[in-house]
Amino acid sequence: MGTTYLQPGDDLDLIAPTGGVTTGVPLLIGGLFVAPNVTAAETVAFTGKVTGVHAYTKTASQAWTAGQAIYWNTSTAKFDNSPSTGPFVGVAVEAVAGGAGDTTGKVKIGYTSAAAAAAGASGALHIRSRFTVAQVNAGATILPAVAGIKYRMLDAALIAVGGAATAVTTVDILATLSSSRKLMAGAAAQLTQSALLRAGATGGAILADGASFTQNDANTAVTIGKTGADVATATHIDVLLWYAADPA
Repeated sequence: MGTTYLQPGDDLDLIAPTGGVTTGVPLLIGGLFVAPNVTAAETVAFTGKVTGVHAYTKTASQAWTAGQAIYWNTSTAKFDNSPSTGPFVGVAVEAVAGGAGDTTGKVKIGYTSAAAAAAGASGALHIRSRFTVAQVNAGATILPAVAGIKYRMLDAALIAVGGAATAVTTVDILATLSSSRKLMAGAAAQLTQSALLRAGATGGAILADGASFTQNDANTAVTIGKTGADVATATHIDVLLWYAADPA
């Protein structure tokens, strides 16, 4: 039996969840990111846009780059460039400088997976995330696990903020291929304050034979951690990660 065409899919007919929906105020319905066309009380049918470019409130002062992965901050109900705040919803369509007045961002929504996002951003995505040293010492998520997606690092860099990264042996970007592996191990000696330590450079150790740039297991996260003693002196570590999200 073949498929039956129903509708283009830019607008979907849905049922309003608990609390109802408001015109133009986006929300998550299950795993679907929706911008309602109308206001409707809960359990009432409505139509909502699930594709297209939408301008909406973003986390203030964040700098965005065109093509950067954007997430839905489930705590603040705003667009956000940090994967730790909520699910992936699309990509930024223009750069935002990140000044205090930059409170709106334009995002292309409608991707069903991070793999589609990668295709929509010329095959590559970029994220810059800032982690406190407490987060680094405990281990934190850079990219969340996505079902059916294999992350593949294209490039990476680390920056120590607020001071040099001392005491620690290496600050690590970690992923999983059968078992945990270090895509990049940033040596403390090169993590001086504000210096850019790039994967493959002196102190930015990568896996042998370019293995750091191969696919990781599907539905696994990319994380930050450390080897040796806890990071001291520095207050934060910035992670710059260029990556692809390939279908499994």
